[in-house]
Amino acid sequence: MKKKYIKVVAEFNEQGKLTPLEIIWDDDRRYEITHVGEMQRAASTVGGAGYKFEITVEGKRRSIWLEDIKFDKAIGGRWFLEVQS
Repeated sequence: MKKKYIKVVAEFNEQGKLTPLEIIWDDDRRYEITHVGEMQRAASTVGGAGYKFEITVEGKRRSIWLEDIKFDKAIGGRWFLEVQS
């Protein structure tokens, strides 16, 4: 397994809740996230830690992580998932 960084379309609602909506693959294919389940702080088995989101895409359950990255004066993050090597 290895870490693959991905583009994710997400939104924050008025209460500040973050919801991932769509994954955009390298070749610009878009995959709608049809269900978001549990979200928790977690470490990935391939390295890295952050917030793990249990999602459903095309009827399959997957996990994606929002990895913590801190810059000098800004806070950001990158999305990744675990894929076969």
